[in-house]
Amino acid sequence: MPARPARPGQAEEVAQEVLVEVWRTATRFDAHRGSAGAIIDTVLMS
Repeated sequence: MPARPARPGQAEEVAQEVLVEVWRTATRFDAHRGSAGAIIDTVLMS
């Protein structure tokens, strides 16, 4: 089970950080290497 956010607003901050990182690295996306969802999952886990 995923950990719960420690404080109000933390989930939104994490979501924003992930989306910014995905946007920043979007030019390196190669659909032949994996799906967009897999890329997002990788960013989430890092």
